[in-house]
Amino acid sequence: SLSDEEMKRLNEILSEMGELYGSEKVCLTENECLPLEPDLTDLL
Repeated sequence: SLSDEEMKRLNEILSEMGELYGSEKVCLTENECLPLEPDLTDLL
């Protein structure tokens, strides 16, 4: 079981990961970029 401090840190990390994942894009070409969600997920 995690301590309160460890649980707080875990939640912070998960929140940061969610923000990054939700805002990142991958460029297939110089002029064509897709967001990770939902476009790249749909391609998979």
